[in-house]
Order: sequence, then C-alpha cells, then structure tokens
Amino acid sequence: RVAIFGNEDGLIFLGIRQSVMGVAYWYFPRAPFIENAAETEMTIKALEDAVKKIDRKALFIRIEPVGSPDTSKLKASIAIQPRETLTLKLQGPAEAILAQMHQKTRYNIKLAQKKDLTIKKGGEHTSAFLELLEETSARDKFRLHDRNYYEAMIKSSAVELATVWQGDKLLAGSLMAYFG
Repeated sequence: RVAIFGNEDGLIFLGIRQSVMGVAYWYFPRAPFIENAAETEMTIKALEDAVKKIDRKALFIRIEPVGSPDTSKLKASIAIQPRETLTLKLQGPAEAILAQMHQKTRYNIKLAQKKDLTIKKGGEHTSAFLELLEETSARDKFRLHDRNYYEAMIKSSAVELATVWQGDKLLAGSLMAYFG
C-alpha cells in the first residue's frame, strides 16, 4: 500500500500503515524539507491532497521530515526512520567530491578498490539485501519494517538499491532516495 507523487519540486513517498492498535494512518517517511511555518502548512496541505486522491480512510498523518523543520504545527513522536541520514551532492568531478570527504572515508574507498569489490545497482538483488538487513537488525538490535515496505521502496523510481559484493558474498547494501 504505497504511492509516490511527484512534480517539478520533487517526490513524496507515502504508505498506509497499521499501528500496534490496528488503526490505519498515512506515513510520509523523509517528507520534503519544511523550514518555516508557511512551508509547513503548505506541505501538510499537499500531503492531505495526496491522501485524498487515493481515497483511503486513516485516523492521522505521520510525517518524518528531513532536516530541522518548524515543528510548531507538528506533534513530535518516536521516530521510525534512522536518526542519521547522509545527504550528499554528487555534482562536480570525482576528485572534488573525494576532497570534501573525511580522510578515513577516502582511505576506505581506496581500500575497497584494492579488495576488488563490485557495486551492483538495481532490484535484482533485493532478496539478498533483505536477508543481510535482517541479519544486521538481529545482531545490532534495531527494528525493521516488514519486507513489503522495502520491496515497494526498491520498485519505486525514487529509490535505488546498491549492493557491494566480494565475489559471490554480499558485504553491504544501501537504499538511496532521490529528490528533485
């Protein structure tokens, strides 16, 4: 139960979820930037309009914005998405992008090149990625969404799955969301 809406300003990913008490609600992970009260109201109105197009009944809308929004119109709750997210502009020559990175990151990139790691993009490795994600979740004791949530994200045009392999062994994976 997922939809993606977009225009020239970017994409909105949403899903209808069931709470622990069985109540349906609309969930907007990583909603667009909301930097002031006027933008907050405008974004909430756009999200409400998107929900009406789908014609599903829900008790409330849950928004987890990116950045530090004006929260005067929002009630805080426990976050579902990870606390840390990296937003990286990949414009310009590779040398300039690398120069902006921490020295240890540059070292690890060069080390990966020496270890002959392969990056594969696309959804054909979804199953292996989800198995690795579940293994990591169990080891590090963090909660995951159900598999359908990740599968719907990977199938969308706004999200890309990248996996890192050494031979036949999956070492890492990343879900990258594109906006704008």
